[in-house]
Amino acid sequence: MAACARRELLEETGISANLSQVALVVDSETPGSSGRSLDIVFLASERTLGMELPRELGMGPHFVSADQLPNLVLHPPLAARLIRLLDTGAQQYVPYAPNWVQ
Repeated sequence: MAACARRELLEETGISANLSQVALVVDSETPGSSGRSLDIVFLASERTLGMELPRELGMGPHFVSADQLPNLVLHPPLAARLIRLLDTGAQQYVPYAPNWVQ
């Protein structure tokens, strides 16, 4: 999974990172459809090389600070969980969010 995530990160953003551990697992579904997704969020210890490259017209990756997370539109809406992951006093096991409706 980590190798897959590293490859996708590089392909989609132009950034190579050292993924240190699984941070969050989210099982979500889209209302009104049979679509489901299982998202695995990794922590990256640091960006190792590359720079942000736009891969889709009008869209480009960029880094945001933790205080900007509540203002982002994320699908599924993970901002509160991401903020908690950044808290140094957060629990050490991997949280699992089952049946999250997007």
